[in-house]
Amino acid sequence: MLQRIETIKDAVITTLSLLRPELAMTLQEWEVIKEVIPILKPFHEVANEISAEKNVTLSKVTVLCNLLEGYISKCVPSNEQIASMVAKIKNDLKVRFGDLESNALYAESSILDPRFKRKGFKNDMKYESDVQTLRSRICSIRLPNSNTTNDNLQHRQKCKYRGDVKYLECLRH
Repeated sequence: MLQRIETIKDAVITTLSLLRPELAMTLQEWEVIKEVIPILKPFHEVANEISAEKNVTLSKVTVLCNLLEGYISKCVPSNEQIASMVAKIKNDLKVRFGDLESNALYAESSILDPRFKRKGFKNDMKYESDVQTLRSRICSIRLPNSNTTNDNLQHRQKCKYRGDVKYLECLRH
């Protein structure tokens, strides 16, 4: 929206001066708009990326948040108002998303997503630690005894073609 206003700046100035002179913008305000546009552009791109997909994966959230945090931390505003805005955005990103790496669900989703793996992590040691934790959890999974599974399957197949009341009793076992 700011980009569009900046693009049609002359028309906005003319319209405001004719219809609402008290709303006329100063040169400093136009400079603020011009400097804010590139700062907010990655946020617009992330919003478009998320909106374009029907289902956004949890691992993608981690990567996009890390990208936004990295980008906003590199911003060097030249204006006090913009510096205040950048500081507010940094703070709000930390409050809203915090340290996603410490959340087991986010970490596991990033590790298991072949598109991202390490890219969802800022810290390599944290990545290695979470990979080991995930491996341990996977190794601790015990599959049911194959004999029991085969017995249940044979019992269900035997009951499958019965059309009487005993069929329902058979399925309960």
